[in-house]
Amino acid sequence: DVFNKIQQQPKAPYYVDATVWCKIVAPIAVPITKTSMGPSGTASPLIHLLDAFFQRTKHEEFIGKELKGLFESFPPNWKDFLIAVKNGTSVRKFVDESGDPELQGLFGKCLMLYAGKSGLLGRHKLKMVGYIEVAMKLGRDVTIGGISGLLKDRAWDKIADGLKVGQDERFDIPFKAGGLNSVGRIVQVTSDELEGMMNKTAFHVRIDTQGSGVQYVPGSHVGILYESASEEVHRTLLAFANGDEKEAIRLGEEFMVELNDVWIAALQQRQEYHHTTDPKSPDLPRHLKLSTFLKWGELRPASRRMLELAYKASHSSEIQSILNHELQD
Repeated sequence: DVFNKIQQQPKAPYYVDATVWCKIVAPIAVPITKTSMGPSGTASPLIHLLDAFFQRTKHEEFIGKELKGLFESFPPNWKDFLIAVKNGTSVRKFVDESGDPELQGLFGKCLMLYAGKSGLLGRHKLKMVGYIEVAMKLGRDVTIGGISGLLKDRAWDKIADGLKVGQDERFDIPFKAGGLNSVGRIVQVTSDELEGMMNKTAFHVRIDTQGSGVQYVPGSHVGILYESASEEVHRTLLAFANGDEKEAIRLGEEFMVELNDVWIAALQQRQEYHHTTDPKSPDLPRHLKLSTFLKWGELRPASRRMLELAYKASHSSEIQSILNHELQD
């Protein structure tokens, strides 16, 4: 919560003067020798403990390597404790294998609160980079972690990039994506015409999140993965089949649509494929049945470009008639 409160605005309740901080506070912890590591955030036992708990495996960027280097300088009892947490009973593995979506959701939420964009590390990056930029523009030439550079080198950008890589590395663990993307169930949808606004409707959607692991707070985002009505899918298949009922059924079940990267990424948001975070995973299909593709795709309203592609693929006289009618309008 402290990173949310710290502000550079003089009238803010928790104002921290960037000039005072960079001239008086920050230099205190700069390493005495260039070969030494300073006690930056990577030296915090809390960060090492959370990484051990979530079983972080990658440390490929420079800040991650610094973190590993500092671990070797810890007191023996610290090191033994952190190793025990990481190599002992795996909470992540227990949650993953439980098959309990609520438990997985809660674990995923914990990981997001630690390494997510609005979590501890995300907020730290947002606030810290601003103070580092001010400090270096005022003459400071090295960070606590020993990162230095000329003003033109914009070292603060390098630090921000390194911290972002570190955040991403913490999500690169063998844990089901369902823990990071919880799914609720729509139980009621009502609509009302908006007063004074012609043809404008407001929808009130009630979502049941019980047992899903969803932790809702004001400002949380909800994504809607809509599905086309079966009647619309069947009408579209009939158009492809020139009105032939049997051919429409055959096309829907036998014709396979190759998916591009956008579709594959979208599949990972669906409950059916929450078990993988890797877009290259063999568990993610590279093709979908035409009926499923149409069900999950946006069928209405049909754009002219969509109709042209559909006609090119099917040579349907019904689709051609619709295109000709549009030209006449």
